Amino acid sequence: MRMPMRLVPALLLAGALQAQAPANPNLSSHLDKLIQDALSANPKLKEAQAALDAERAKVPQAGALPDPMVTLGYQNDGFSGLTYGRSSFAFGQVGVSQTFPYPGKRGLRTQIAQAGLAAADAALERTRRDLVASVKRGFVELLRLRGQRELLEKQATLWDQVILATRAKVEAGTDGTTDLLRAQLERTRLSQQVAEVEGRIIGQTSDLNRLAGREAGTPIEGSDLEALPLPALPGEPDTARLLAESPELSEARHHLLHFQQQLDLAKLDSRPDFTVGAAYMPQGSMPGMWSVSVGFSVPLWSGRKQKQAVAQARAESEGEGYRIRDLEQRLTALTHARIARLRSDLEVTKLYQDGLLATSDAAFRAALAQFAAGSGSFRQTLEALSDRSKDRSGYLDALAQAHADAIELERAAVDESSNAMKEGAP
Repeated sequence: MRMPMRLVPALLLAGALQAQAPANPNLSSHLDKLIQDALSANPKLKEAQAALDAERAKVPQAGALPDPMVTLGYQNDGFSGLTYGRSSFAFGQVGVSQTFPYPGKRGLRTQIAQAGLAAADAALERTRRDLVASVKRGFVELLRLRGQRELLEKQATLWDQVILATRAKVEAGTDGTTDLLRAQLERTRLSQQVAEVEGRIIGQTSDLNRLAGREAGTPIEGSDLEALPLPALPGEPDTARLLAESPELSEARHHLLHFQQQLDLAKLDSRPDFTVGAAYMPQGSMPGMWSVSVGFSVPLWSGRKQKQAVAQARAESEGEGYRIRDLEQRLTALTHARIARLRSDLEVTKLYQDGLLATSDAAFRAALAQFAAGSGSFRQTLEALSDRSKDRSGYLDALAQAHADAIELERAAVDESSNAMKEGAP
C-alpha cells in the first residue's frame, strides 16, 4: 500500500538527495537465513510433516488382515450340576477364527492409503512453497517500509533546513511568516508519518520472526530494497510443465485417484468376506472333539449401504475431476496474468530508473537554485520536492510489487494470497 506523502521543499543538500545507498551483497544471504530458519522451525510446516507421517503409517494398516478371534467356551449337559467328563454333551471349547476380505479388497485399501500419502506429500510441498513465499514477501515488505522510513527521515532533515531558512526571512523582516507556519505544520505531519511507519516496521519484523521461529524482537538485517536483485522477466510459460509440477494440482490428482479407488472398493464391498474357524473341545476323560467352520458375510442391506457407497464415491470422483479441470484452467490463466503483471512492473521500474527519478531530482535542484537566488517561490520549491518524494516513494512501491509478483509466479499456486504484499502467512 502506498503511503500518502506530504513531503515538501528544502533549501539544501542537493547532493545528499542524489546519494544512493551502496549495494548490499549480504542482502540475499539475510533472506536465505530467514528462509532456512523458517523451514527448520515453522510450526505450520511441522504440522504438514506430521500429517505426512500419519498418512505413511496408514499404509501398512490398510493392507493388514483383521485381527484373528480367539474364543473360549464351555457347554454343560443339563442344569443339575457340572457334567464335564461324565456326559458326551459336556465339553470345553477353545477356538480361533480369521476373517479374510474378498480378494482385491486389501490391495485396494492399500492403494487408497498410498494415494492419501502422496496427497499429503504434495500438501507438504505446497505448505513449504507457501512458507518460503510468505518469508520472501514479508522481507520485501520490510525493506519497502524501511526505505519509506529512510525517505521520511531525509525529508525531515530537509524540512529542518526549510524552517531555519524561513525563520531567518521572518527575523530579517521579509514576508515569510506564512511559509514558516506551513513548514512547521508539514514537519509535524512528517513526524506523524515516521511514527506510523516505525510501528509497521516493528509489526512486520515480528511477523517475519514468527515465520522463522524466532523471538519477536530478534533483529532482521537489511534495509535497502534497491540492493535486492530484480527478478528476471520469464518467457512464455511451459503450460504442460507448470501443470505437472504444481503441488496444488498434484494434491488434487491424488485425491481424485483416492476417490476412484474408493469407487472400486465400494463396488467390491458387495462381495462377501470369508471367516475361517477351528475349535478344539476337550471332554475330560472322554475323547475330545474338534470342529472347523467357514462363514461369509451376506450383503443383505446393500440397497442402503454398498450401493449408496458406490453412488457417493462416483459423485466425489466426478466432483474432484471437475475441480482439477478448474484448477488447471485457473493456474494457466493466472500464470499468464502474473507474467504480464511482472513485465509491467519491470517496465515501470525501468522508467523510474531511466528517467523519472533523475528528472524529479533535476526539477527540485532547479527550483531550489531559483528559490535561493530569489527568483523562485517557496510554493514552486515545495511542489518540486513533493513531486520528487512521491516519485521516490512510487519507485519503492514498484520495486516491491515486482518482487511480490515474481514470488507469486515462482509459487505457482491458484490462490492469489499475495496481491497485497502484507496478507497473512502460514
